[in-house]
Amino acid sequence: MTATGQPVTVPAPERTAGGPVPSAVVDGGPAPVVASVLEQIVARTLADPSHPAVEHGGTTLSYGELALAVALRAEELTAAGAAPGRLVAVCRPRSVETVVTLLAVLRSGAAYLPLDPTAPEARTAAILGDVCGAQAPSVAAVAEAGAVVLPGPGVAPSAAYVVYTSGSTSTPNGVVVGGPALAQFAAGAAERYGVTARDKVLQFAPLHFDASVEELFVTLTAGATLVLREEEQLDAAELLGGCAERGVTVLALPTAYWHELTYCLTGGEVRLPEAIRTVVIGGEAALPERVAQWNALVGPEVRLFNTYGPTEATVVATVAELTGHTGGAVPIGLPLAGVRAAVVDGELWLLGAGLAEGYLGREELTAARFTSLAGERAYRTGDRVVLREDGLLGYLGRVDGELKINGHRVDPGAVESVLSGHPAVREAAVVPQQTSGGATQLVAFVVTGPEGDAAPVTEEELRDRAAAELPRAAVPGLVAFVGELPHTSSGKIDRRRLAQLPARAGRAAAAAAPAARRDTEGLVRFDEEVLPAEDRVPLSFAQQRLWFMNRLEGPSPAYNVPVVLAFDGVPDAVALEEALLDVVERHESLRTVFPAPDGEAYQHVAATPDRLLTVRECGTAERDGLVEQFTAQGFDLAAELPLRARLFVPDAGGATLVLLMHHVATDGWSLPPLMRDLDTAYRARSDGGVPQWEPLPVQYADFSLWQQEALGDPERPDSVAGREIAFWRSELDGLPPVVELPLDRPRPLEPTHHGATLGAALDAEAHDRLLALCSDHGASLLMGVQAAFAAALHLAGAGPQIPLGTPVAGRADEALHDLVGFFVNTLTLRTDLSGDPDLTTLVERVRDGNLGAYAHSELPFDLLVEHLSPARSLACHPFFQVTVAVQRDTGAALPLGGLRAVLEPAGLNSAQFDLALVAVDERADDERPAGLHLWLQYSADLFDAGTVQLLLDLCLRVLRAAGDRPAEPLSALGLLTEEERAALDARRAALAPFWLRLRPRHPLLPDGPGRTPHRHDRVTETATATGAGTEVLVVDAEDAFTAMLAHVLRATGRAVRVVPVGRLTDGLPQDHRGPVVLGPGPGDPADPDDRRIGALRRLATGLLAHHGGGVVGVCLGHQLLATALGLAVERLPAPAQGVQREVELFGRRETVGFYNSFTARCDDETAAELAAHGVTVARDTDGTGVLALRGPGVAGVQFHPESVLTLDGPRILDELLTAAARRGGVPAR
Repeated sequence: MTATGQPVTVPAPERTAGGPVPSAVVDGGPAPVVASVLEQIVARTLADPSHPAVEHGGTTLSYGELALAVALRAEELTAAGAAPGRLVAVCRPRSVETVVTLLAVLRSGAAYLPLDPTAPEARTAAILGDVCGAQAPSVAAVAEAGAVVLPGPGVAPSAAYVVYTSGSTSTPNGVVVGGPALAQFAAGAAERYGVTARDKVLQFAPLHFDASVEELFVTLTAGATLVLREEEQLDAAELLGGCAERGVTVLALPTAYWHELTYCLTGGEVRLPEAIRTVVIGGEAALPERVAQWNALVGPEVRLFNTYGPTEATVVATVAELTGHTGGAVPIGLPLAGVRAAVVDGELWLLGAGLAEGYLGREELTAARFTSLAGERAYRTGDRVVLREDGLLGYLGRVDGELKINGHRVDPGAVESVLSGHPAVREAAVVPQQTSGGATQLVAFVVTGPEGDAAPVTEEELRDRAAAELPRAAVPGLVAFVGELPHTSSGKIDRRRLAQLPARAGRAAAAAAPAARRDTEGLVRFDEEVLPAEDRVPLSFAQQRLWFMNRLEGPSPAYNVPVVLAFDGVPDAVALEEALLDVVERHESLRTVFPAPDGEAYQHVAATPDRLLTVRECGTAERDGLVEQFTAQGFDLAAELPLRARLFVPDAGGATLVLLMHHVATDGWSLPPLMRDLDTAYRARSDGGVPQWEPLPVQYADFSLWQQEALGDPERPDSVAGREIAFWRSELDGLPPVVELPLDRPRPLEPTHHGATLGAALDAEAHDRLLALCSDHGASLLMGVQAAFAAALHLAGAGPQIPLGTPVAGRADEALHDLVGFFVNTLTLRTDLSGDPDLTTLVERVRDGNLGAYAHSELPFDLLVEHLSPARSLACHPFFQVTVAVQRDTGAALPLGGLRAVLEPAGLNSAQFDLALVAVDERADDERPAGLHLWLQYSADLFDAGTVQLLLDLCLRVLRAAGDRPAEPLSALGLLTEEERAALDARRAALAPFWLRLRPRHPLLPDGPGRTPHRHDRVTETATATGAGTEVLVVDAEDAFTAMLAHVLRATGRAVRVVPVGRLTDGLPQDHRGPVVLGPGPGDPADPDDRRIGALRRLATGLLAHHGGGVVGVCLGHQLLATALGLAVERLPAPAQGVQREVELFGRRETVGFYNSFTARCDDETAAELAAHGVTVARDTDGTGVLALRGPGVAGVQFHPESVLTLDGPRILDELLTAAARRGGVPAR
């Protein structure tokens, strides 16, 4: 026995004759006897379906909602070919949808292959090729689909997932992990860590890394809540702030990240949230110094677990609790239950049912690494370990990674530990490198803490420290001070990348000026000395939103502002770059970065860089592709200037200058002063001089400070901000949170921002008539276009109240007119189409509403969102999802010295909104109308081009009618053909099941067609018929059905009350006037001795005979309804799996899953008699079995409890209530 009571055996030689002899074997104890992970999660769902399962951003899924989403997604995957033995590639960013997809793959019986959506295309292609061979789909196809059932040989039917890891080489190897191994690990780890249903566990690791398996399955099998971190939450302050906000209790972190977190905690930069009670680390060796610092700071209140485990042993094999660790080398602990650890010639071998099944398609490698020990399958880890005197395993490094310097064995981890012990060192990594003479030396890459936290440290000081504690061979030959260490996508320090960096990078980086950004494989980031807190200028309100989105989504082209200038000649590149630098010097916004040293970003005006312009010669045919590629790059606002410039010089002549800016630094009204100043500077530089211009009266930072002061305290009703907020609260009251558009696809929880643009033109005569209508009624052209666009959306079914966003300049002060910066504000314009107005009336309504909005345009949109607190989601823009704007096209060329440039359209493939209409007002030389060009940009997440083309055509028709027939009501114009209306209705009907499926996960989604008061009239009439606003009484029959049933009914937007059947001995509650729903019951519905079944049957009979007084009965346990009608009920042999049948329900053919053990029988004579009383019986085509019943006040369908969560269960339940809402009498037999 070890000192901790763990059994240790030393095998006798005769027991291992002819094979390797372990020096010790440590046994983790018997394997836990558990069901599969999905069965464990189902058990948690049935125990408490309303308990939160997954949280991400503003989205929370309960266990019941998760079960519903997984079942529906699994059905889609099964239809696509997912089945036991198949592999499903999942390439999606971290999101609730991704978690649902991973679980759905397992539910389908297939195994999942998680892919990194940010990985280089070549690596992903190599993985797909390894799995599928010549049949491999393209990387783009997998990325676009998100989840793809892969062709090829597949995997064993028992496989749960495949994770690709390079191991000790650069060749990707797919590790196949089976379902039993996963289930054993999840149960053992949950028990060792003490995770319970009361916990909230942070999901930190990328989903393609096997640490995510630990976070996902340990959490959900324990009934706890999984909290997905936001992608930008890598800074310690942001991460802990998010944990505090969410109430996270368990953290699982890469050891390298935990090292840095401990440093920040020790330095007082951050505080550990009070709710955290357990921290689990793993991935590489923990430094003794950091463990000591942690325990001294945190104490025993927070348990700290150090884990060890290769992917081939299902995530974690051994665990050591470090709470109270007294110092010295950090152990990796003892095996989990069901795992045994053997020490063979100093190498760790692992045994037990937790081992992976092997490497995908690598039989030789599998045979070499998965060997046998004393006749039992074992995995050779390649790690050197020792069994310590305290009985715990200690990690010594890699067998194949032994490092020798001048013949002396050196442990780089020991060197890192000594360097990290210096109070100024935040993080250190040591790698070997070859000198020019061929010798091996150690290079230490060191990250120091912020200035002021500790005295600065020098290379000499760190080398002296190492020399005082380590052998001479272990003293680094070079110390490089860097801004940050590179990490792999799994959070480990990327030592392979460090080893490849040239040794000269060390001293060069240390000597370089802080402001000079060096692109040493991205290692040294742009960094200047952080300003003191009292000198920091806050972000403007508009900048705050863009900075937040940049942190939330990461670098993205969604807010890029590309300016593409096609010249008639080739400019002088030297003079052009000098001119660009002059402009950047003049406009501080173009050289402002946004660091957040304490979690609060500020405007840091950086020094003007030395270089800015790059020149690219290219073929004429490839120019457009290169421009598109350049403008698609994102910005990291915390580290990069918000401006890039590239000059493309095609071989056929001319040149194209692309200025790529981030919206945080510019807006549409910034283009004239930008181009004017660039022209002035270019002329001066071309002549050998410098630009002579008047200094700008203010800079953007001045505006930010003025804005804060002018608006005042928003909480005070007498401040400018307070008065503006009061106006907008009233103005926006009652608007639908999401405008109901004719979408082609369900709205994703996290948009990709992929978009496209379609164009159309209004002829000059119609343009002229439209302007006349607007002029006659005191309206601007924008008001006329807005009225027409809103009318088009209304005719397409968007409802009578349509909110549209529009930009306003935000430059009321003349001093801002010549400044480049982000001043634009956005207004929400309410468009009222109620009462079937004519276009003249509609334009007048728009005019009056817009004038009120313009009078209150000083309040920044982001401040409005903060104080009115609409439901927030990444999926939807708050208050409006559609925008409209009008621009004037002067047709004038832009000058640059003696050259002329044409401004080309750009940035049309990135969509911030569902729809964005821009109308370009074109005029002839004499100012006569020359046509109105419409550009409609749309989100490719939501729309197909054909749908958007219909909306654009419909808008054109309204614009023409505005000049021809302005006095006729919209309904009389006949602008939508019957075929187009039918196509729009079909779109909505096709998406109806998705509304019900997605609504529980998405607070902004509408309840579904015909379920909210702002719908089109004929749809709203349907809502009234369903009785959707009344409470549903669900009778708890003590079966497995009730909890799922209540959840699904709530998912359809209905109020639900659950009452145990035992409390209904005297019938229904007197105060109930809504639908009543009964489940199938816990036993044989034909058993007269079952008290609970008898009570249910009496209720069903009573509903049939007396459902007046507003009570509507729905009996979902159709066999109960059948017995109340006098039909025979018989037991069926239990099928091995569910059967799908097509039946006639609610006037159309439906495909329903049947899993029941009982069915009712109804012969032709009985069916005819029931039909005479208004009861329709749907029977099995194979016999007389009753599949569904429907009468004037009742409806029943054959459902197994779990089938409610599959197929179209939610929609069919909703239709059952709709059918039952039609009142009438059904006599009992």
